[in-house]
Amino acid sequence: MRRARRRVRRLLPALLVGFLGAVLLAGWLGSQAWQLKNDLQIARDSIASLEQKVRDGDAKGAANLLAKAQDRTGHARQVTSEPVWRFASRLPLIGDNLLLGTGLARSVDQLSQDVLPGTLRAADLLIALRQRRGGAVELAPFGASAAPLRASAHAVVKVQSDLRTLDRLHVVGLLRDAKNQLGSRVDRLTSSLIGASVAAEVIPSLLGERTPQRYFLALQNNAESRGSGGLIAAFGLVTAHNGSLTLERTGVNDELVNPPSAPLTLDRDFRARYGSSESDRVWLNANESPDFPTTGRIVTSLWNATQPQHVSGVVALDPVAIAYVLRATGPLTLEDGTKLSAEKVADFTMRKLYEIYPDDRDTPRRTAFLRQLLRLAFQRLTAETSDPAALAEQLGRAVLEGHLQVYSADATVQAALSTTRIAGALPVNRDNVLGVVTQNLAGGKLDYYLRRKIRYSATRSGNDVDVGDGQGTRPELRGQLSVTLRNTAPSIGLPPYVTKRADRPADARYPVGQNRLWVSVYLGRGAQLASATVDGRRIGMTSEREKGLTVLSTQLNIDPGTSVTLHLTVFQPAAHGNALTYLNQPLAFPDEVHLLTTKE
Repeated sequence: MRRARRRVRRLLPALLVGFLGAVLLAGWLGSQAWQLKNDLQIARDSIASLEQKVRDGDAKGAANLLAKAQDRTGHARQVTSEPVWRFASRLPLIGDNLLLGTGLARSVDQLSQDVLPGTLRAADLLIALRQRRGGAVELAPFGASAAPLRASAHAVVKVQSDLRTLDRLHVVGLLRDAKNQLGSRVDRLTSSLIGASVAAEVIPSLLGERTPQRYFLALQNNAESRGSGGLIAAFGLVTAHNGSLTLERTGVNDELVNPPSAPLTLDRDFRARYGSSESDRVWLNANESPDFPTTGRIVTSLWNATQPQHVSGVVALDPVAIAYVLRATGPLTLEDGTKLSAEKVADFTMRKLYEIYPDDRDTPRRTAFLRQLLRLAFQRLTAETSDPAALAEQLGRAVLEGHLQVYSADATVQAALSTTRIAGALPVNRDNVLGVVTQNLAGGKLDYYLRRKIRYSATRSGNDVDVGDGQGTRPELRGQLSVTLRNTAPSIGLPPYVTKRADRPADARYPVGQNRLWVSVYLGRGAQLASATVDGRRIGMTSEREKGLTVLSTQLNIDPGTSVTLHLTVFQPAAHGNALTYLNQPLAFPDEVHLLTTKE
């Protein structure tokens, strides 16, 4: 007993020192954590205010806020670099929290030091857009801003990657929420910076800085769907020279001339998939491919083969994109006094127009409206504006959703465009892909009433596959895909121009309002179909390839007021990191999409 007491007396000072040390460590960590939280909060607020200054074109105010943010993020990074903090990061229970704090401080400091300085050049671009001279955009600031914005874009991609490595830490509560909020902000900033960097790089060439350029402007009508969005209903010819844009003429699809033979030679996979509809020769089907660079090449070749005024690129937009433009610029007024606001223009173009002009006899009036809409939309896009940032934001939304797409025949410009969504390019030879493309086969305008619900989940099959790319095997995924297509059209009351079936004989009998769709499911390279059903009934599907992707297709009739559900069980290799690439088709209404994370 005495020996035990003596041992306790000898250990007591050490225990007291250890306890005091733990208390002091906890107190120091608590103090430093509070300081870290305060620094990050001030930095976050400064960065948010900086973004507004950039939108306002206030470069000086943005620079002052950037200096403030850099001071706080530098201090935050210093706090998490202290030896005591680094030591405590190795301890159980609290270690992951401190490591996350370190990662957040490092990422936010990288944002303020390496990413945000380049974004100040975006203010110069907005000033150039706001202060046009005679309607022309000053192009010099774009060239001067290209390198700084490119450096910022590269730096923010690194920050985005670093943040994703923090997902492995087991942290809950406020720090996890802070990490998720920062991650969402960085994701948006990454998309914006890449877009701004590419814009600064290509706009001088696109707007004819050295050589005048001419573009085919396509108005796609999503009420009759195609792979890239909708039927080319109207078009314009746009000339760009020294930053100034001019709409030379407008026309409608009846004026487009099909050449006697295809002026462009496309690959074997394309010919196998689209050869029967002559997509490379017939204007009506020129944009069946969801790969817009392919559509751009076809449209350019068709126009140049049949018209004396050659074009060097294609710009495609639809009524949804016009609606986004009007959100920034305000409504447009038709010649008859009708006002079309952002909320009304898409519905008017894809539905109301056919109520007013219901049959073939009214075609001249409908085409007159389409010409007028394209001209007024062009005026809105090119008019001087006091808030170019708002317009850029809405155009960015149109780009992200696929409602605005651009192709250039200049290989250098096209390569830059292809790094962003504005190119509308299919991923080439990609693993773990999902896309659903529906195209109208009936020749009416019933796709305005189409609603799509897409559900997909994938689990490991237990097998490994080698797709022959020299990178070894990858886990195989077993995917379950459900595509529900609903035809919301009423069975009575729709104009005959909307419900007509150009694919059927004149005396054929079918439910009025029945739609017929070509449904294609895009999957990664090497993907295979295990089974397919429509409303529980087994069906076969055609298997083809496009850009190295697997494409499974079938044709479906959907009666008015009903829906059909296509269910597929598929196998496809997982991408590195298992990330799923989802392909969005721009339609009249957005899809309801549910994608479940791949499970082990």
